[in-house]
Parts: sequence; structure tokens; C-alpha cells
Amino acid sequence: MIIVSNNTATNELISLVGFEKNNECGKDLGLKKTVLNRYMMDEIAVEKGTDNYTCASDVVKCLREIYEGNLLKKSSREKIMRMLEMQQFQHKLPARIGSAFQAVNKTGELQGAEHDSAILMRGNETYYAVVLIDGLSDNEQGRRLIADIGYLLSSNI
Repeated sequence: MIIVSNNTATNELISLVGFEKNNECGKDLGLKKTVLNRYMMDEIAVEKGTDNYTCASDVVKCLREIYEGNLLKKSSREKIMRMLEMQQFQHKLPARIGSAFQAVNKTGELQGAEHDSAILMRGNETYYAVVLIDGLSDNEQGRRLIADIGYLLSSNI
């Protein structure tokens, strides 16, 4: 689900845990605008007006919980970090950050939408970056923009 961005695996986890428990966990994390209402790639649900929602600040809360939180067990946070370290898609935020930073990230994309969220680490410093773009007529343009944002962040912090 995380390493290769597999929607089938995501849907299996949703089936195992359930929508209600997933949304309860989001509330426990203090997520204000994140709601899981449908399975991934369920175009029929979307056509009926049922969709999933999030925002950048909620994703940052999730990243903070993974890296430094206390809601999840330390062993769970460490496992998630290892999965993020193995993320195969490095062509967005991490693409141009250089060797001064270590980055772990999770990408997402659909036709017309490109996203990436990352934990950027340098020595004892930790930064969180989330870019969510939709309404794209050209996904490649969105990918390049996110890579440029990663470069600008790493050059200015």
C-alpha cells in the first residue's frame, strides 16, 4: 500500500478495519478535514457524490504522529518509517533535495491530481512538507512543480 502505492492493498485494509474505525482514528489524531467515505478508485461512488477528503495540515499531523507522536506505539511508528523509507516513487518532493537531507515520503496521483507528503530530516532537524494539487490538465507539470517545491524547501531551510 505504501511502498508501491497500491490501491488494491489500501482497499483490503479498509475492508479489514472498516470505514468507521478509520475515521475514528482520524478523529483521535485530531484530523479536522479528513474523512474516508469510499474505497479507492470507486468511480461509481464518486459519480454519486461520495468522496474521500483531506487537507495538507491533516497530512502533516499524520506525518508528525509517525515521526514523533505518542498515539501509535513506538514499534508501529518505526515500521511505518521503514515502509516510507522504501517508497519507490522518489520523483516528487525528494527528487531534487540533494544529499543534505534524508527524505521519506508517500505519493499519490490520479488523472488531474498529483500529491506528495514527506518528512525531511537533516541532523537533528525535522521538517514536514505536503503538496496536494488537483485540477491539472497535465500531470507531468504537477510532478515537476512538486519536485521544484522540494528543491526550494531544501535550499531555504
